Amino acid sequence: MEQQGNDGKFLPGNQLAPGGARPGSGRKPNAARELMDKVLGQVVTEAEQIKIIKTLMTAAQGGDVKAATLLLGYCWGKPVERAEVTGQDGEPLVRLILRGRDDAGNSGA
Repeated sequence: MEQQGNDGKFLPGNQLAPGGARPGSGRKPNAARELMDKVLGQVVTEAEQIKIIKTLMTAAQGGDVKAATLLLGYCWGKPVERAEVTGQDGEPLVRLILRGRDDAGNSGA
């Protein structure tokens, strides 16, 4: 299979050719989630779901940290995880040094 046409452009079928994502790539539709909801809806009744949630709440109120984490994560969402990237002793990783200027930016001349 030829990779490029006479004009130098990539031909369809080449992974580098323009024209969107490859078939089947990217996020899958919510079909899997819909199927899971459908199956769980058939297996676990609404009354059982309420009982499970109440049991989880009771465990969390009793000091069960895992239950509390699970309950809070689903009710309010997990907190955003942040990572601070610094050098030794909290210093910036890269320090810019300008000739003729001190740390305050004053000219040495």
